[in-house]
Amino acid sequence: MKITQKNLSLIEDRLGDIEVELTIKDITKSQYNKIYKSLKNKISEYQRDIIGFKNELKKLTNEEDGWVDWYNNYLDDMKEVSQYDEKQRISFIKRYVNKIEVFLDESRSIHVLKMYFSLPIVNDKLIWKDKSNKKLGYDLLEGRDVKLLFLKKKQRIMLESM
Repeated sequence: MKITQKNLSLIEDRLGDIEVELTIKDITKSQYNKIYKSLKNKISEYQRDIIGFKNELKKLTNEEDGWVDWYNNYLDDMKEVSQYDEKQRISFIKRYVNKIEVFLDESRSIHVLKMYFSLPIVNDKLIWKDKSNKKLGYDLLEGRDVKLLFLKKKQRIMLESM
């Protein structure tokens, strides 16, 4: 996993380098787009691998008679994330979200957010084999990797300065 994290870090550094190269005109916009797309795909691949490694590690270290306490693992992750600064939170989100597109539907006065996730986690489902004996395990129905959100435009409220 350390090698994957190191490679991920190197690729993220390379993303910054190509932005500089584009800015100082060492590469064309077309070259930049090709390199950027390739690097982003590799980043997504490494992030999925890291998530898989972490989940496997948690599974191996928290198993008791084949039962994994996913809920407590999730709570632990959320406690950790709550301690992150803004840059760390953005990095955490980028592990799961590849891209967000925003559109305005003027006819209905709503914004549409189309979120692309690294993993098919949208509407995935956990189905217990026996709800009364959770140690028997569960089946996971795979979800989708795209989610649409519709946001209505709210009125702006002007605050008076005191």
